[in-house]
Amino acid sequence: MESDSINIEVSLAQDAPQSSSLLQGRSLMVGNSPPSKRTGFEEDNVQYKKSRKSIAREERYEYDKNLLRRAVEDAGINAFGAVFVEVWALNEDGTKLQRPEGGHWMDPAFWRSLPDDELMEEASSLDRNAGDCSPGVGLAGTLFEESSASSGRVHWRQIKSLMDDPFVQAEAEGRMERLYRIGLGLVATVPFSFQDQRGIVLYYSRKTAKIDRLRSKINERYLIGAADLIGASFAIHKSREEAAEMRRQMFREAVQK
Repeated sequence: MESDSINIEVSLAQDAPQSSSLLQGRSLMVGNSPPSKRTGFEEDNVQYKKSRKSIAREERYEYDKNLLRRAVEDAGINAFGAVFVEVWALNEDGTKLQRPEGGHWMDPAFWRSLPDDELMEEASSLDRNAGDCSPGVGLAGTLFEESSASSGRVHWRQIKSLMDDPFVQAEAEGRMERLYRIGLGLVATVPFSFQDQRGIVLYYSRKTAKIDRLRSKINERYLIGAADLIGASFAIHKSREEAAEMRRQMFREAVQK
């Protein structure tokens, strides 16, 4: 037993230099870079903080998107004759109108009332998809330009008259014609402007809707109030991100002191 113990100690002593040289070789293979000052725990902590910031940003975005969606849905459900509602917002450099996520609603009863599967698919596609457009171009762009001086008022247009107007520049995807094809005939436009955010809310009605009820004072008052709420729901996202960034900056400055 004693000789076995001696042999093990000798063997370990002989292996030790080899292990040391092996570790040195591995260190050299990393390109002679100095060891990181951060421990594994610190690296994990940094990644954790980054992931938490990312998650918080995503949660704020989802909250604001749902806030906008609820405001748009409520506007459509309670506005007389409205079967489709869209929000179009001007981008920061003022060159494009975009329909934000959550910025649309279509009445399921209207969709189900369409006479065939082709029109139902067309309506579903118009509800799901909307390409950007320039101010003055297409339905949204034309109505944005026309209603720019109508703050606090409702601007009404017949879709067919827009289609027949030679001075109206149609969009490439033929959105006006497609909306008219599924049975929409009248559109009410209400502009909004909150902080640095500008845009319009479009309320679409069937071709057969009763115009006198659509244009009643009670209904128009509601369309304007709902558009104000929609505009505020959209604009809050930018303000919330700016406030969150200010808090992060204050925290960084406090840590550095």
